Amino acid sequence: DGEHELRVTARDQFGRSDSETVEVIVDTVAPLIKIVSPTSRKKLNADSILSVVYTEELLDGVSLFFTNNDGELIERELDCEAGQNKECKVTLGDLKLNDGTLTFFFEVRDELREVRSRERLLNIDVTDPEITVNTPTTPVTGSVFINVNVNEKSTLSFSTNEESFKTLCRSCTSFNRFKNIGDADKLTIRAVDKAGNVAEKVAFEEDD
Repeated sequence: DGEHELRVTARDQFGRSDSETVEVIVDTVAPLIKIVSPTSRKKLNADSILSVVYTEELLDGVSLFFTNNDGELIERELDCEAGQNKECKVTLGDLKLNDGTLTFFFEVRDELREVRSRERLLNIDVTDPEITVNTPTTPVTGSVFINVNVNEKSTLSFSTNEESFKTLCRSCTSFNRFKNIGDADKLTIRAVDKAGNVAEKVAFEEDD
């Protein structure tokens, strides 16, 4: 496989000749798509990566096809390299999609043919969770009743005085229990949703 030159020569009975050279490409192997990620039904945020691993020495191009929020099929040509086990990827945030579902597939092309991956359906969540802190809202210490709500299932955690976060609950929409926060000048609540979007809210912060 590869680029070659073919020379064709014609001679008549008197020994006169003429030649013509033609450049041709021999490609007997179709592009091979090996891995496409992520898998179907996974929940993704704006930082998530769509990627394809492929093999094609005579690469003509790689495209991502996806449906936008209006259901329109859009092609995005990617800047990818030829070779063995090459990876090409795009960040979901670059596609500028809203929350919803996304159908996508990759196409890998050489000079003669194209190969497409199977379609995959993903759940898109690019919106941060919304936290409501009911109590406490003023500086307190010791054992404190923490009453927090979040608008979607998330992992809730808290931090005092900007130290590391400690988990309150997982896959929950509220937390209503007493918690010992010690001698805290500042209390911050964090929510991380299923797609990995993060929101933080300061419950209270004591003035200097």
